[in-house]
Amino acid sequence: MRRWGGRSAEAGEETRLAAARLLTALLGGDSEVLDALADTLAEAEVTLRGLALMDGSAPVRAIAEKLLTCLTVPAPSAEGA
Repeated sequence: MRRWGGRSAEAGEETRLAAARLLTALLGGDSEVLDALADTLAEAEVTLRGLALMDGSAPVRAIAEKLLTCLTVPAPSAEGA
């Protein structure tokens, strides 16, 4: 039986995975969503770097690494299109 108030490792991993998936969905949003998130993206990047380097869960590390790539790789220029 799952205890929602407890701090089990499984519940923590599930929470971190859900948070990473939510961030993925938000970053995939339109420009209005990204504009609303602009003030928190630097903090998100720092958090993702920590997860990618030190989280005990391989799925959490993998999602964090993918999100970091999205945050740090420049978007293609519209000028070349």
